Amino acid sequence: MKKIRLSSAQESAMQCRDWSEEPAVREAWRGSQLFLPEDDEQREQLWRELNDASNAEDESAEHLDPEGAKYARRASRSLQALASRVLG
Repeated sequence: MKKIRLSSAQESAMQCRDWSEEPAVREAWRGSQLFLPEDDEQREQLWRELNDASNAEDESAEHLDPEGAKYARRASRSLQALASRVLG
């Protein structure tokens, strides 16, 4: 099973979100690593969930104070970078 070691920014972004409605992320994420599914369909689902989370963080930045928006945008970039590695 292939795994991705998370950067500190990616790990922080992962820890700050509630993943209760993202089963692919919950199954793949273990601490500082993301274990990629062998199945292409499951891997694509993992990518979708991370991509959706990135978009949600970016959208929430629009409604936060400048300091909070900075962290939300950082989380968005970190999650998007992680999502791009899932399919790559």
